[in-house]
Amino acid sequence: MSSYFDRVEQGMSEAVERRMHRPRYLRILGVARGRTLTVLFAALVVATPAVGAVTNWFGIGAPDRFPSQSPTIDAGRALPGTSELLSLRVPDPRGGPPWGLRLVRTTRGDTCVQVGRVEDGRLGSLGIDDAWNNDHLFHPFPNTSIGDTCGTTDAVGNGFVNVAYTGVVASANPTAGATGPQARNCRPLDEGAGNAPLCPPGSLRMVFMGLLGPDATSVIYQAPDGSLRAEQTSGRDGAYLLVFTFNKSTCSLYTRGGPFGGYGPCGGTESLMGASPGLPGAVKAVTYRDGHVCRLTPSTRLLAAYTSFVRKLRTHLTGPLTQAERGELQRALQRFLASEHLTRSTLRSLLRPTCPPVGYVRQKEKPVTAADVATPITVKVLAPKYREFQVEIIFTARQAVTSSSSWYEDYMANPPGCSSSGQGGQIGFGNIRAGQLIHDTRPIGPCKGTYHGLIGYMPNSGPIDEEASGGGMPGRDGSVVVGRFSFTIH
Repeated sequence: MSSYFDRVEQGMSEAVERRMHRPRYLRILGVARGRTLTVLFAALVVATPAVGAVTNWFGIGAPDRFPSQSPTIDAGRALPGTSELLSLRVPDPRGGPPWGLRLVRTTRGDTCVQVGRVEDGRLGSLGIDDAWNNDHLFHPFPNTSIGDTCGTTDAVGNGFVNVAYTGVVASANPTAGATGPQARNCRPLDEGAGNAPLCPPGSLRMVFMGLLGPDATSVIYQAPDGSLRAEQTSGRDGAYLLVFTFNKSTCSLYTRGGPFGGYGPCGGTESLMGASPGLPGAVKAVTYRDGHVCRLTPSTRLLAAYTSFVRKLRTHLTGPLTQAERGELQRALQRFLASEHLTRSTLRSLLRPTCPPVGYVRQKEKPVTAADVATPITVKVLAPKYREFQVEIIFTARQAVTSSSSWYEDYMANPPGCSSSGQGGQIGFGNIRAGQLIHDTRPIGPCKGTYHGLIGYMPNSGPIDEEASGGGMPGRDGSVVVGRFSFTIH
């Protein structure tokens, strides 16, 4: 999620660029990015057990269609017989079928959680707000669909993932990759030009949902009036679901928050994923079976001090930073940290607290060492394309990748004087054979000089929080360094 802290640290460290290294399930929700929430009417609905729920609101229409999934790419394909509709039901403010969650286990070791409307014991979308040509029918999701919210599965089969959506249409219609009448939705006011009509007031939702693990018993969340309320989790994976609609004040409440808030006039339609509920957001604490409570509230005093510090620095962040300006910001941050007797990692943990994946059982695997993955690396500088330099990084993968929790990653530090410090990311999003020759083509910053790079191998990440993962730098985020390389652009 965009934040003042990230903008400041862009000029002081590689953290912003390293965000690209996060695994697929932390950044697959790009379809929701880049929009701004429309102004809505305030309402809150909270997940409750489905007791005496009204059904048959809508007639049944054609099944919703999803693109076919490869069993070896991204989250993989749904494992037969693993689709499970949870008992959570959330009444929609405008009536009709309630909201619910479904879990699916996949061929690449993921647990996926899919949100939609529930009708007659099935999860699906509605033909309203221009979806399905406004046929006012219920269109069930097939049991083979996995949705787009997936996280890791532990050694005993429990899933861990959390996500915050903004700007979700009330029809619960997933448009990514879809074709046909269900692909058309209304559009938010600030989404930009398009053929679809604007969404009517009150037709968008914000959804907080996730799997907190078998030991989580309840979440404490902040209601739109500012009060704190508790809600029990559901199922063995500790599932929770919160659905809101907004006016300006509630939108600001859930999408902003000091130096790590959203962007735009009312936050942004950013989708944040991780092992722990994100901040800012609705969930403020998680309660566990042994009675302990993990609180997601930053230090009020430190937050005020850091906000003041960032506000002063923002005057220097009006454009690309020079090397001298980055050095100046580095020294300013060090002075602030010294005044608070903190390290950079401690500051981040205090401003953006996270809850550990309580109950997670790690897979029993032989530890992977540097000797197990070390291999020669070749770099070819390619002809510029679209005014960007490109390089091809070639190496042999000595360890296999068979799940979403493992991957190879790269990082390239830019030459001194560039406006950014570096770039990189995960290499491929599917299975890799041991002994496979990898060709990784990357665009690089438009700077001449010598670049220095790293290749890393993540053997088994386990649950990862977006802001607590170690930044995605090979060798610092739990991965093992495969090798180093350098090249020069003349």
